[in-house]
Amino acid sequence: MPKIKFSVLRNVLLISLIISFSFTVGYYFGFKGYNPRTDKYGQVTITRDRPADKENVDFALFWRVWDTLSAKYYDQNKLVAGDMVYGAIQGMVSSLGDPYTVFLPPTQNKVVQEDLQGSFEGVGIQIGFKGNQLAVTAP
Repeated sequence: MPKIKFSVLRNVLLISLIISFSFTVGYYFGFKGYNPRTDKYGQVTITRDRPADKENVDFALFWRVWDTLSAKYYDQNKLVAGDMVYGAIQGMVSSLGDPYTVFLPPTQNKVVQEDLQGSFEGVGIQIGFKGNQLAVTAP
């Protein structure tokens, strides 16, 4: 029987330990319900209070749909409160039908603001949004 070198045995043992550790960490976070999507927008606080000047607006349908999704949607991992809130706000703004009025979630807004911080000299263009993309609309 051939002798196994100590360094080969050590490497196999080290790789086995790394794989075991990775599996254990993954299992632990999966068991605890860790979902990296929940950190996308940070903490989103949801209340059902209406502003005093909006008392004539009925949000009952909105909250009925929200509660139905929360209770009966088949893939609960896809229900991320931040995504749902920002999606509702985007829908509200887009219902105006104005292509120059858009709502961007904080992460997208930060990118756009950084793009607009640069100085433009002698270009002579108009910029605007086509969908969710910043684009040249006219020379």
